[in-house]
Amino acid sequence: NLNPSATHPPSASGKSVSESTKKKISLTMQGREINKRTRLAVSQSNKTRTLRESTLLKKSEAVSGDKNPFHGKTHSENTKQVLSEKKKGLLWWHNLETGETRMSKECPGKGWERGRK
Repeated sequence: NLNPSATHPPSASGKSVSESTKKKISLTMQGREINKRTRLAVSQSNKTRTLRESTLLKKSEAVSGDKNPFHGKTHSENTKQVLSEKKKGLLWWHNLETGETRMSKECPGKGWERGRK
């Protein structure tokens, strides 16, 4: 075989995808449900992931100032009222074993205490 990379599978890197193909992929993915096992695996993976300072800085700059989609806008009084109503009665809970925190009206379960740590 004259192909220098014949032992490797073909790569799609550097190739563009047509708009019709993008639309087909989008329609295929819509409504797709991810099972609980996969969700948990992805969640655990993301919790242990650490980013370099340079990456954090780039991410921060990407949404700072006028690059932020909400920059220069404010919530209407009606929206503020709706958000306020949703938060009423919620308390902070802290898991002693995992260090996780969440807001809930009731204790999420065993091993949780009230407050934020």
